[in-house]
Amino acid sequence: IAAQVAARRFAELFFIPGGALGIAVATYSSQNLGAGNYHRIRKIMIRAQLCVLAVGILLGNAATLCGHTLLSIYSRSPEVIEAGLVRLGIVSRTYALCGMMDVMVGGLRGIGYSVTPMLVSLIGSCGLRLLMIATIFQMPAFHSIQMLYWSYPITWILTFSAHLVCYLWAMKKLRRHLLNDEIPAAQEVSA
Repeated sequence: IAAQVAARRFAELFFIPGGALGIAVATYSSQNLGAGNYHRIRKIMIRAQLCVLAVGILLGNAATLCGHTLLSIYSRSPEVIEAGLVRLGIVSRTYALCGMMDVMVGGLRGIGYSVTPMLVSLIGSCGLRLLMIATIFQMPAFHSIQMLYWSYPITWILTFSAHLVCYLWAMKKLRRHLLNDEIPAAQEVSA
């Protein structure tokens, strides 16, 4: 338990950039939607995904490489440090996937869809993980702490994929409305 607490404390630090980028994407996407600058929404999403990917890979690998030192802040026990390194090695290294999922959520919220990403995240990140624990984790070959940790990146990938499908559908719907002139085009502002 001590290893989980220590590793989780550092992992919480790595969730901050992804969450912040997700909020930024929601803000900038909604501002550009309101201003009629629809072409910027896609650019925002791509740039934020690249940023969260770079930061996630950098921080996740740094945490793994410096894991022994970081975990020794919380415990001097070799068993605790070793168990914490297992978690950091799986969850922290794949953290960029969670950040990418957060950015997709922000993109959907920014273009007016807030219930959809909530439901997808609830089912994908929580429901699928619980289902894995209730089924796959119960098989003797997969009944290990490592498999439990692998449930995080697996559900992040699946949830990100579902969010991506929802985002592409929502953007297609937005373009269709734009072509039908249901949404006013951007107005030039004169100084």
